[in-house]
Amino acid sequence: MFTNNVSAQTSGNDNDPWLVKPVLHYLLYTQDTKLESDVQQLKSDISLTNEELEQLRSIAAEEFLKCRDFKKQIENDKNISYEQELKVSLQGSDSKLKTLLGKRYPEFRKWIRQWWSSETEYRNQRFKKQGDISIKSDISSQYVYATQYDAYTDREAALPDKYLKFANYGTDYTYPNPPYTVNIRSQVVGQPEYWAYYVFIKEAGPWNENDNYWDSATGSNPRRTFTDLPLGKPEAEAAYFDNYNNGLDEFDRTVLNPAGVDLSHDVATELGFGGPLVSRWVEVFYTDLP
Repeated sequence: MFTNNVSAQTSGNDNDPWLVKPVLHYLLYTQDTKLESDVQQLKSDISLTNEELEQLRSIAAEEFLKCRDFKKQIENDKNISYEQELKVSLQGSDSKLKTLLGKRYPEFRKWIRQWWSSETEYRNQRFKKQGDISIKSDISSQYVYATQYDAYTDREAALPDKYLKFANYGTDYTYPNPPYTVNIRSQVVGQPEYWAYYVFIKEAGPWNENDNYWDSATGSNPRRTFTDLPLGKPEAEAAYFDNYNNGLDEFDRTVLNPAGVDLSHDVATELGFGGPLVSRWVEVFYTDLP
């Protein structure tokens, strides 16, 4: 059964994420030393063959693409229910997992519950360790989860602050000194270090639009929302792992991943991401932001 350096029983999050939010894509498509080790442990613990692991990846990828597509569709069609589409997608994956695993399905569910508790504790402890050495009046950089999106330009990114986007497009000057860019560092243990410099913020998201989490609540540009969260903690990350705000973003949507930054595919490639469905934990430098 699943074990880790952090015991599953030490986590304060006892919720079972299964059928509530996608976890397979996070587990199987995040380039991260710990998670890659966890996948191998899953394979061993429930006796997955190489072929079955690939089928599991296929189910995760299909679920991810369905969720991405209905998230886009709902922006143009308010008659589509986000939560209903999510429920259908998660139930579809669950049905395929039951067929794939057969009698091992209950063991898989138990493994996921214990892994989720351990992973949540691990990420929270890592954040706390970084926070302990950070300055308390705004931050210069933060280690956050990075996803990818279909961008209009090659080198761009999204942060959850709409005023960065508006300023860079020249449609609003709440932030009066554009352009606003970030530098991003990405490294997986045992692999090269990658950098992307001067990446323009041209979108708001991927979840919130008013969560300038890199600004302190009492700084010169105060954090506008979710001010009870620790400095540097994206609301999406807290919602995904800790069920903060009942697991929802500011638009009352279930948060499907813990992303604090969203990258164009070109920027992700610069940073060593191994394909368009892959995510990573990266370090974002906010020194050029308000």
